[in-house]
Amino acid sequence: QGVDTLVVLDDLSIHAKNYREIAINSEKFPGRESYPGDIFYLHAHLLERAGNFRHSGKAEGRIQNRRLQILESSSPTPPQNDDYSTVSITCLPVAETIEGDLSGYITTNLMGITDGHIYFDRSIFTKGRRPAINLPLSVTRVGRQTQASIYQQANHKITAFLSEYESLQNLAHFGAELSPNVKRVITRGERIIQVFDQKYSEIISSEMQLILLALAYSESFFDVDIKILKEKILKSDYKNLIKQIENIKTFTELLEYLGKNKKEFIS
Repeated sequence: QGVDTLVVLDDLSIHAKNYREIAINSEKFPGRESYPGDIFYLHAHLLERAGNFRHSGKAEGRIQNRRLQILESSSPTPPQNDDYSTVSITCLPVAETIEGDLSGYITTNLMGITDGHIYFDRSIFTKGRRPAINLPLSVTRVGRQTQASIYQQANHKITAFLSEYESLQNLAHFGAELSPNVKRVITRGERIIQVFDQKYSEIISSEMQLILLALAYSESFFDVDIKILKEKILKSDYKNLIKQIENIKTFTELLEYLGKNKKEFIS
């Protein structure tokens, strides 16, 4: 109908199991894990309906019966005409893992079809973190190509740091004597994890996410409670700050800028 659409398929694991039962009862030759051989094609065919489309032919508020043409990177720019518009269909398939095993047949199939995945971890959920996303096991294949340079740098730095934090956190559980450097890493990691906690109805812009991550990462703000700082920033109007940050090109420059303007945040 000429509007952007989000489709959530919850879930394809149950769909695959039901299709397997139908195939077995139909005496269809089983494949891996008794799934029929065309299960990958079936899911791929379903998900390939998502994408960006060129919609054309509006007349008196009604859409003419023209086929949606998929926009390819090699195609020319759509005609500059009021009768043409670009719409998208975003499809989010959901699949269940058995005891956190990502190597299952259906889950690996979906990983091969989609542009990335988010892994919700039950163990993280029981720790009280919301949303319970396992960052090291969640990947994107095209997201970084569409990000600005400063977001790419922040993503690389935060992801690499969290891997180090997780390993040192396991060491701390044994009650070992911790060096000042290890304590600093654990403190920074705990602050970043608190920034990731998000209420169900809370919406945070990408610019504000970048600022919060930089505040949690910066050692200049280690003496300030990150929860209080986060609540203060989200309740305040920081549009002017976001405008100033638009001119900052690197994550390191952002950390330096926030350190120099610390009083502006804690006052």
